Amino acid sequence: MVRMVLVVSGSFYQLNKCLHHHGDGPGIVLGALLAAGLAGRFAPSLKIPLASLVAAVIGGLLLGYGSRLAYGCNIGAYFSGIASGSVHGWLWLVAAYGGNLIGVRLRPLFFAGEPRPVALTGC
Repeated sequence: MVRMVLVVSGSFYQLNKCLHHHGDGPGIVLGALLAAGLAGRFAPSLKIPLASLVAAVIGGLLLGYGSRLAYGCNIGAYFSGIASGSVHGWLWLVAAYGGNLIGVRLRPLFFAGEPRPVALTGC
């Protein structure tokens, strides 16, 4: 039942699935919480702007859908594909790079206060 609820937020579901598969999920999550607490940066808040929430849900669903298409952890598909010399690993790299370029451009639309990317002039 819990996993069915988490599938709504595909990114958390996929992160949990990948980390649990490798056995270090709870340690990474607890370590991140501990590090944030020790650094004085742990400040959970439920005041999430609607645009940010929509972006997170859409991104999570896309990540979850992509992981289902890849039959597993997307990072594992990349690393094992590159290591074995398979074409799919290199295609993953190209698609991830393109997706990052698009995401960087769209981020200011969803997250208030984010600076727009600076266009490089090649000077």
